[in-house]
Amino acid sequence: MYIRDKGVGTPVVLLHGQPGHGRNWKPVIESLGTGFRTLSPDRPGYGLSGESATSMSQNAELILDELTVRGVDQFVLVGHSLGGGIAIHMAHMAPERVLGMVLAGSIGTRSCLTQLDYILATPVIGDLLALAGLISLDILLPWVNDHVDLAPQFFRNEAQLRLRHSPVKSVSPRPFFRTWKTFVTEQLALVADIDQLADILESISVGCVLLSGTEDDVIPKSSIKELNNKLAKSELVWVEGAGHLLTIEAPEKIAHFVKKYALN
Repeated sequence: MYIRDKGVGTPVVLLHGQPGHGRNWKPVIESLGTGFRTLSPDRPGYGLSGESATSMSQNAELILDELTVRGVDQFVLVGHSLGGGIAIHMAHMAPERVLGMVLAGSIGTRSCLTQLDYILATPVIGDLLALAGLISLDILLPWVNDHVDLAPQFFRNEAQLRLRHSPVKSVSPRPFFRTWKTFVTEQLALVADIDQLADILESISVGCVLLSGTEDDVIPKSSIKELNNKLAKSELVWVEGAGHLLTIEAPEKIAHFVKKYALN
């Protein structure tokens, strides 16, 4: 597994969502400043990691094993979106190693799944929709960014925001289609395994901050509230005006709560 391992100090493990890569965390790492060792993996099937896509629980096992190899005993755990689900599995498997969790726009219970999630997990139809979505990130948004005078302001803003840390950024057809295959595999696993994740929530003993954008159109507010109610030691913080991409829209908020756990 490829991990960007930088800095010296309290270890902070940063888990990207679906799709994505470890570079998505650059704004958060910059907001943290010095005094931290940040470890941001390209999860299996993404970026520079060689492993094939797998389930959330298997992601958790692989990452914990890699941290052990690197001599990382305890750490602050940060997860975005589907990465939050993997973080929860890690906290369940090794609670003694987790100093605290910061979950941004995280999944958690079946109520986090929308109708689109089920469609994306449907054979053929879901595959084609996922392909179209990744093409829009990899081709259409860059085109909009290069032809700003031809697009509405809101679309230009969205294009520029997402392009700062695109979850795709393919440089040849091979990584693009690998990302597509990984996304499809993870989507099927998400729908199949979400109840397994929900079943372990009440056993989580690790302190946790849940961050959610008030304008998040991916994870329903009701799902975030339900997740907060299920976790024994959680605090819910709404980020006013932010959407789902909190790693880009509110990196300083994430860094603030990471520091809170690191300094305790």
